[in-house]
Amino acid sequence: MSIENNEVLESSHVKPNGEMHASHPSRYYQDIAVERVMEAIAEERQRILLTLATGTGKTFIAFQIAWKLFHSRWNLSRQPSRRPRILFLADRNILANQAYNAFSAFPEDAMVRIDPADIRKKGKVPKNGSLFFTIFQTFMSGPPKDGKPSPYFGEYPPDFFDFIVIDECHRGGANDESNWRDILDYFAPAVQMGMTATPKRKDNIDTYAYFGDPVYIYSLKEGINDGFLTPFKVKQISTTLDEYVYTPDDKLIEGEIEAGKRYTETDFNRIIEIKEREAHRVKLFMEQINQNEKTLVFCATQDHALAVRDLINQMKTSNDPNYCQRVTARAAPDGENRFGIVPGGGVSRGTCVALPPPDRHAAHGVTFARSAGQQRQRGLSFDGARLFACGPWADSEESP
Repeated sequence: MSIENNEVLESSHVKPNGEMHASHPSRYYQDIAVERVMEAIAEERQRILLTLATGTGKTFIAFQIAWKLFHSRWNLSRQPSRRPRILFLADRNILANQAYNAFSAFPEDAMVRIDPADIRKKGKVPKNGSLFFTIFQTFMSGPPKDGKPSPYFGEYPPDFFDFIVIDECHRGGANDESNWRDILDYFAPAVQMGMTATPKRKDNIDTYAYFGDPVYIYSLKEGINDGFLTPFKVKQISTTLDEYVYTPDDKLIEGEIEAGKRYTETDFNRIIEIKEREAHRVKLFMEQINQNEKTLVFCATQDHALAVRDLINQMKTSNDPNYCQRVTARAAPDGENRFGIVPGGGVSRGTCVALPPPDRHAAHGVTFARSAGQQRQRGLSFDGARLFACGPWADSEESP
């Protein structure tokens, strides 16, 4: 790949009029991130990594980069008559859909949402477009041919995409042992940009080995100090029953249990439930908070959120029958699209809201910082809200 050094860097100063631009003006660190990526592309780097704290607008940054590449007609073939073909690759449909909707400033005929049902209906993968959005699972699926796996991504030539954005790349796309890695290896000719909120550590070493050192890092601490994320303090509560081994004299109410197995914090409220333990934990929590202040409660699952809501309402001092509300995909009118979004304009004073975390591995403080930051952008206010994490998230994904 070869391009003129200033071709992309100086391209497209036109302001987009779509959702991504209208949501808020760019922030200084987002401008820096975009500039660093464009410099890396100009320097012909094939693998690029951005590490920015959760809730700081990585999708906004990806949009700005795509906008510049699209309008400069940058592509690997160096044919000025062709727009680049850009792939946005995520691991969950909700993330791919959010990105697709957020990129609405681009021409409609340039946008393609790769959907397995549509592929089956038409009998082929979509190729007419400039911006393609899909998830790893869709690309890995596909009917077998001659008794061998035939994933859909193989229907594209390896050099079809010029630029690939891998959202939340620490979740497995760059993992040496991951099947999803086959997709990135197949499209090796493309410039690949990974985005993650997770700093380098032992369990994501493959991500950093694959992409190399980040071209830009914006930490959780910086986001809090700059006022873009909500600060938090962690206070852990431990009990005498944070581990459990079943014995014959214990009463099994329902389900099956493995004798001799040691159940730990990560198992509680997912594969094993001890109601007395949960009631005690919620009681400790209710005794420590000011019940007239706004509070967010992150739970292990949606069912766990329902149980915690009921316990809080049983122990509250308030006379409000709706003191604690559950806000989850099941409880929201339009399901997953409102997951984690508080209806009615925000959290009213004296209300506890039970939410499962968007990512089961996210730390409670990080999830809260993300939620508060994102809701502030939507015009909702969580400022001053207290947080209680009722789940196994003691090790922070990011450290302030």
